[in-house]
Amino acid sequence: MKPKPECIPCLIEVRLRDLNMLMKDEKAMMRAMLKVVDIVRRGLEEGLLGPVVAAHTFKYIREVTGVDDPYEEYKKLSNEVAMRLSRTIERKLESKEVVERIKELIRIAIAGNAVDVGIADYDFDPRNWLTYLKEAQLSKDDRSLIVDLIKRSRRIVYLCDNAGEVIFDKLLMSEIRELGPEITAIVKSYPFQNDVTLKDATEIGLSEVADRVLGSGSGASGLVLEWAPDEVLEEIARCDLIIAKGLGNYEMLSEYIAEKKISKPVAFLLIAKCNPVAESLGVKKGDLVAKLVISRP
Repeated sequence: MKPKPECIPCLIEVRLRDLNMLMKDEKAMMRAMLKVVDIVRRGLEEGLLGPVVAAHTFKYIREVTGVDDPYEEYKKLSNEVAMRLSRTIERKLESKEVVERIKELIRIAIAGNAVDVGIADYDFDPRNWLTYLKEAQLSKDDRSLIVDLIKRSRRIVYLCDNAGEVIFDKLLMSEIRELGPEITAIVKSYPFQNDVTLKDATEIGLSEVADRVLGSGSGASGLVLEWAPDEVLEEIARCDLIIAKGLGNYEMLSEYIAEKKISKPVAFLLIAKCNPVAESLGVKKGDLVAKLVISRP
């Protein structure tokens, strides 16, 4: 998905949020924000996609503030809340058949995508997850098609998004493995907002449910093929299905599909948290989406 004009203030405002949290000196903040504006302007003029531009600006924030992982504590809180909820979820699903458990866990994993610090006019407190998980329903629901494809798949690549959310992803991956596929989970190599990193993945035991856990090669919110290591590219080439969580992965992979750089089936699982993404998906802002895209030759 190519950036829209309204993506510009969002790309800038989220970095102001970072600086308000990390800096006290107003003059230093002014200099930093002017640099952010310049990075955004140059990136968009070069035709870069939104997640790539955002990766550059967040890398700069880490450098200028000297704080390597600005949302480390927020990520830990998100994981703690999600872990408590996950035990309740597991108990409630015990009596269901595996296919029904997978369908319900897809919904829960999408609802887990609610936690996100990277959208300018969006806020969610992970302590409100319990109510949200109970009420959240899908507007675009390809779960039956996705489960059918999972059952026929030998290898699946699972592109993770946020901390906290990844706990619900773990539940889903565990059930998917019951149907036989090998799972390669891809997380961020470097900190980006509240996204799950290799370090975070180790702390929460992601390797307990994934056959392999690999770094994406960057801190970008969506998988950037040009930055991905060979082992990630090889897994994508070998897989039968890509499960892509969140806005950033939708922005990147939808464009790769359009450019025929990715030909694998992709199951997009996300909340449409902004108008440009919602319009691209044909849903309303705030809607939950499970969309299967199968590329045509």
